[in-house]
Amino acid sequence: MEILLKNLIMSLAFLVAASLLSQDAGDSAKKKPLSVRFHSGTILAAEIMPDNPSSPVVVKNVSPYEPLSRMTSDVAYVAVTVKLDSGRTLSIYDYVLVNKKKDEFKCIAVREGDNDYDYNKWELLNTAPDRIYTLLFKVQLPAFNEKLEFVLRFTLGKNKSDELLVPLVKVDGPFTSPSKIPPEGALGFDQGKVDAAKAEAKSDDGLKKPDEGKAVEAKAEARTDGIKSKTSKWCTISYPEKLSIGQSMDATVRLVGLKSPTKLCAELHCRTTGRIYAGVYASAEPQPVSTDGEYTFKFDIKDKDNLESVNLFVFLSATGSSDDQRASETGSDISVSGATKVEKPEPPPPVKVETKPDKKDKADKDDKKDDKKGGEINMMADKSVENYGWLFDNGQEFPGATGKLSIDKTEKDALKLEGDFTKGGLYVEAKSQLKDFDLSELSFDVKYPNASAICVRIGDKSGQCHQINLKLKESSDWQKIDLKAAYIVEKNAQIVKYESWGGAGDGKWHGPATGLSFVIGPPSGKPEKKAVLWIRNIKVK
Repeated sequence: MEILLKNLIMSLAFLVAASLLSQDAGDSAKKKPLSVRFHSGTILAAEIMPDNPSSPVVVKNVSPYEPLSRMTSDVAYVAVTVKLDSGRTLSIYDYVLVNKKKDEFKCIAVREGDNDYDYNKWELLNTAPDRIYTLLFKVQLPAFNEKLEFVLRFTLGKNKSDELLVPLVKVDGPFTSPSKIPPEGALGFDQGKVDAAKAEAKSDDGLKKPDEGKAVEAKAEARTDGIKSKTSKWCTISYPEKLSIGQSMDATVRLVGLKSPTKLCAELHCRTTGRIYAGVYASAEPQPVSTDGEYTFKFDIKDKDNLESVNLFVFLSATGSSDDQRASETGSDISVSGATKVEKPEPPPPVKVETKPDKKDKADKDDKKDDKKGGEINMMADKSVENYGWLFDNGQEFPGATGKLSIDKTEKDALKLEGDFTKGGLYVEAKSQLKDFDLSELSFDVKYPNASAICVRIGDKSGQCHQINLKLKESSDWQKIDLKAAYIVEKNAQIVKYESWGGAGDGKWHGPATGLSFVIGPPSGKPEKKAVLWIRNIKVK
């Protein structure tokens, strides 16, 4: 009996001890670190903000030679606020963010304290351990069904221990000012919500109600009824989190601060399998508005091959057209289930091209076959099709840009690319397809008045796009350009900027070539918002 009693007492003691240890472990697990070490010091905060016109991210003095961004949708910015160890320096080339697909996103600016981001101040040499610094990255948001995860990678070393999964907090904007981040850090917390909760609690003169802090926090959280909301300076839009084919969708827009009568417009834009932007999916009838209030739009979700998601785009326009929108707001992706799945269609046929004959006898021209290894192709030879088969694109993922592509007979039948960015947009391009051509050289004549560089994009077999900015003389005269394929991925006197994305994603050429395009954007640092480019004698070898 005595032995049984001792065993019982020991068992009870063991259970109590285990319970206490478990409780301590649970309490420890709940305490998230407010800061974390990284290669150069300590990260105090990390926030990600989807691109939002009402909370613009501004980098001063951006160079006119800077190429257009490779990201055309789901753009976001990440601010990583840090303290540096003694003796450390910081530059935009030290770190990159890497997503699950191993895509790298470069740091676009650094700053000290609450100073402005400045393109010219790309390196901070005189740092101090008691000061706060911020690295700014431009990234692409993952798909709606993927985790919001990015790894901070130190580019100057290959040690895996220098890679850190950054605990990001998603904010609607603006980013938390570095001066408002506590000295101990605020990782995992939206400091804006914390400050709002404190301010509201203080305004009640101490008459705080039970769970009031939780109520304040809840105001900024996503609603739990399957509806998402997004607020900007002029409106709040609400829309479903997910949809199915055959359903109808109600989208509400609450206007605030309307100053004059206009029209409220709403569209659904869509993406197909692989998050490929597929244009406008549906448009609602514009509603005349003259006062603040709540307005509702209804959309029928109809079947579309490989439809993956839609997103709401609302804007104010006196004419009901997005070409003259006065204000706009875009919602996040809404997943759509039940769409018909079909195999990826065959790519459009390549532009018809003419191989330069080896002999001068033109009668033999039709008997020659295209030589993909060493032959010369004139990419303006086929006069039977519009614009020699070149196509115009206005970068519709950034609404607002207009323009056209035509043949200018006054310039010896050159291609004329025009872009008008008065109402927005980032680029227009003239593009053509190459059918697995073993590119060794690209040559063309260009007339690009007062421009110091021309942007060229070349696609390779892996699906990688190589974007090259080629140096020009600032002149209104014609200039001859010759680019050797061996120099495509190198920065030299001719190539002032090189960038690549997609496909192999390694910045290396993987022939053969599959496409070619010429890109222009709004003139940088100049009041005019229009650009014109002439190209002729486009040849590849």
